[in-house]
Amino acid sequence: QIWTATLLFFAAFYSLLVPLPLYLEGLRFPDWQIAFVLGAFGVAALLGRPLSGVAADAWGYNRIMVLGAASLLVGAVGTSVTHSLTLLTLLRVLQAIGYVAFTTAATARVSELLPAERRAHGLAWFGTSANVAMTCAPALVSLAIPVIALRGAFWLAGGLAVVAGLLAQIGRHTATAPPTGVNVRDLLVIRRDLWRPVCLAAAFGAGFGVFLQFLPLLAELRSVDSGLIYTVYGITIIASRLLVGRWLDTLRPALTLSVGFVALGGGLVSFAMWSSMTGLLAGAICLAAAGAIVHPLLISIHVGQSEDRMAHGSAVFYL
Repeated sequence: QIWTATLLFFAAFYSLLVPLPLYLEGLRFPDWQIAFVLGAFGVAALLGRPLSGVAADAWGYNRIMVLGAASLLVGAVGTSVTHSLTLLTLLRVLQAIGYVAFTTAATARVSELLPAERRAHGLAWFGTSANVAMTCAPALVSLAIPVIALRGAFWLAGGLAVVAGLLAQIGRHTATAPPTGVNVRDLLVIRRDLWRPVCLAAAFGAGFGVFLQFLPLLAELRSVDSGLIYTVYGITIIASRLLVGRWLDTLRPALTLSVGFVALGGGLVSFAMWSSMTGLLAGAICLAAAGAIVHPLLISIHVGQSEDRMAHGSAVFYL
């Protein structure tokens, strides 16, 4: 049920990737204003992560998932009815708040339900929800825009957020741990035992960010189709999560993470060294394998070392 709710939430979020820039461009905003609205998401998400972790631990994971879905609903639907730069920026901030709240709380909720000896495997399977949504939602919305128009795409995203929130609300009776009190220290301090996992997460995020942001430029220089590379990456990481996930809890974490980071480095080197589509696809497959190994295992380590406040561990990982 949480997997389905998260799939729908990510589908709602990724449904905005295509229509939002087109909508802002249609309002004839200059490029810097479009960048300002879109970039407001990153700033709000960065500031909102610690808050989402504290709130989820204090008030309950399912409740914050519902609030996150409601925030995305307002941010998506509200965008379709305003032309104001200020309001559009505030609505983009609401989308960011909804994103960090839902994803932080949902990850903590799943981690709470999973036994420690199977947590990495369960998180690997849970992570396929985002991968499926990323692979399918933007493409399907692009196909639907000629029929439903840009405003219809925003309402579609809002509708998906509503269903995600309803599923989260229905599941709240299954909570196993009572909410903790508000811990203001978690807003400002990362626990000492989390520093090594945090550094590993940052290194993984840097490598993944290079791939995500610069692949279109690289593909243009190589005269190949970046869309095909992204598709192969999406399919491979889903398959890899399902295949490799079952062993993540049985192998030595340090050795397993080393293998994952070698795959990450190998994929990035392939992009740097190869010009052919075959070489670039091999790089995408290496990066997908790295993501399937490193991502769920690091989440498991973060929340496992924050057993009393799992949302804090989840927030620190995503931060």
